[in-house]
Amino acid sequence: METFYFILGMLSIIAIAIVATIVWGIVKINKQKQQIGGLNQQLDGIYRYIDDRFSGVYSNLDDRSRWINERLDKNDESVDRRFNEVYSYVDSRIDKATSGLNGAKQVIKG
Repeated sequence: METFYFILGMLSIIAIAIVATIVWGIVKINKQKQQIGGLNQQLDGIYRYIDDRFSGVYSNLDDRSRWINERLDKNDESVDRRFNEVYSYVDSRIDKATSGLNGAKQVIKG
């Protein structure tokens, strides 16, 4: 009978050890799940932050590109206007020069 109680005691200790190991494993798994959830939230926050920063950069680039295009358009208009003025001036000088001798004297004095 003593060996029976001894074996029963040993089996109960082994059963308690197995149950304790299972409980410890479940607790560890739950902690890991919580940590993974927290890391996923941090990662989502980082992705949102990066998207916001890139949106800001692209917006800034668009604004600068628009500003540069406006400046180029204004410069093109200025160059065109200046070219037309020079063209008109040269054309008027050529007209005066080809209108006869009197016109040639005016161009030279001019």
